[in-house]
Amino acid sequence: MSSTGGAVASGGPSSGGASVVGDASGGINGGAGGTTGVGAGTSAGGGDASGKGGSMVSGGGVGLGGAAATAGAPASNGNGGTGAIPPPDMVPVDPSKKITVWMVGDSTMQNCAGTGQCGWASQFQQYFGPNATVSNQARGGRSIQTWIWGDPNVSKTATDANGECQVIDDKTYSDNLTTMLDATRGMKPGDWVYVAFGINDATATCNRHVGKALFQSDLAFLATSIRAKGANPIFGTSTSGQSCSGSMNMPNRGFGAETKAAAAAANVPVVDLTQLSVDLYNSLQLCPAGSATFWFDGTHFKTEGATKVAAVVAQALKDQKIGLAAYLK
Repeated sequence: MSSTGGAVASGGPSSGGASVVGDASGGINGGAGGTTGVGAGTSAGGGDASGKGGSMVSGGGVGLGGAAATAGAPASNGNGGTGAIPPPDMVPVDPSKKITVWMVGDSTMQNCAGTGQCGWASQFQQYFGPNATVSNQARGGRSIQTWIWGDPNVSKTATDANGECQVIDDKTYSDNLTTMLDATRGMKPGDWVYVAFGINDATATCNRHVGKALFQSDLAFLATSIRAKGANPIFGTSTSGQSCSGSMNMPNRGFGAETKAAAAAANVPVVDLTQLSVDLYNSLQLCPAGSATFWFDGTHFKTEGATKVAAVVAQALKDQKIGLAAYLK
């Protein structure tokens, strides 16, 4: 069966029991039996449109994280492949049109807590004009895997054949991703989605641990899913924490190379916030003493710090001539 315009595939759950969430495009759960979706190719050898069981996306791409996904050969942890991905500005930028800017990440981006801890994405709205609304879907404690699938849905004890934390139910996404894929509440053509992970992912144990290959596969999956909705992805590296060498702050985050590699493979713009945040800290001379008004704990920010980091990201959008910059003040 096929789905057009991002509509939900008719007929409810498809054969094989996998339901189509939001649409039947590559990277979104499609049922077995060759579901075809907008912006994706057909699944091969009885695979499904998410890359699990050997789906193939348009342009001959394969599910990332494993061997070529044909004849039912499983791709590792099953997120869809890159294939022939449209260019970043799939929908022409029109700053007179109202859009949503979706923010996807961890506690360094999430909304402010009553404790005074603030993620930088909570302060992003103030840099935009009236036609862009920020929807902050960042959640504390999340790796890219637990953000996609939901924290309880990634095992704290079991691993798969590749040593990755086992996804318990690979037909069910997190509440945040489900919301973003929803035909009514979710992403619309022309929206932008900023995605940044890499802190919790470096944890050695499940359920936060994510290997480098799976990390890149998950980013490719998100890029495909975002573009299937007509929205535009941006990847970011993680903010660095307070890590002083004398009077200089030094980068202390991983997955930067993997984020950049995934961005290059999928033709997604990338903001190197690890380096840009270090440059900010050094300009403010936060080493060695730190700052009681900038930092909450050396990893997370207070409102002042979050506001300044958000300003750095806004400036990076302008400097790199990323289409979303057209909506900034």
